[in-house]
Amino acid sequence: NYSFVLFKKRIAKNNGIKEKDIKALMSPIGFDIETLIPELLPLLDSFGTKRGEVAHSTSLKKEINPKDEVADVKNIHGYLERLDQKMFLILESLT
Repeated sequence: NYSFVLFKKRIAKNNGIKEKDIKALMSPIGFDIETLIPELLPLLDSFGTKRGEVAHSTSLKKEINPKDEVADVKNIHGYLERLDQKMFLILESLT
């Protein structure tokens, strides 16, 4: 199926975690992240911006605090676990 092939290409080309990237992956399969976990997208945007500043800059604009980064990742991980649980329940209800 051509749609499936295009979607697989979209997944393979994605390397972002910002709102537009997540929506591009989730919307075609029927998941509205803003409805499921509205707090997640702003966290991912913020984290993606910080990641981009470090990854794509030859000089750091501000020093990285590892404790803050670990706290951010743990926070995002918690929201991703909630998202996973909600998606699982939705998929399970379809069978």
